[in-house]
Amino acid sequence: MGKSTLAKAIIAALNKSAIGWAAGLQIDGFHFSNAVLQKMGWLSGKGAPDTFDVMGLAHLLERLRHQKSEGIFVPVFDRKREIAEAAGSIIFGSVEIVIVEGNYFLVNYPPWQQTRGFF
Repeated sequence: MGKSTLAKAIIAALNKSAIGWAAGLQIDGFHFSNAVLQKMGWLSGKGAPDTFDVMGLAHLLERLRHQKSEGIFVPVFDRKREIAEAAGSIIFGSVEIVIVEGNYFLVNYPPWQQTRGFF
């Protein structure tokens, strides 16, 4: 079972008792675009820790933690096209638990360290 499949199963289990209580967020939605990766010379390393908008992720996690009145649009990753899509999903204010799925949360260098306080 992969990370995404496990995350979806956890969200489904949590939502059995209270629909809309849990939602998911994929860090793959924070991949830099292929155009940016190309400009930086990093396209061949896409998926490595340095190829994500980690500060964007940290800011979104902060918003999710504090904003409860309305929905927050979140990026998703389109596996068929291999690109991140801004505002590809929404996490509603009623959500109490956000399951964040991805690698690198334990990476011990900036800026990844700034995400630790959310987990």
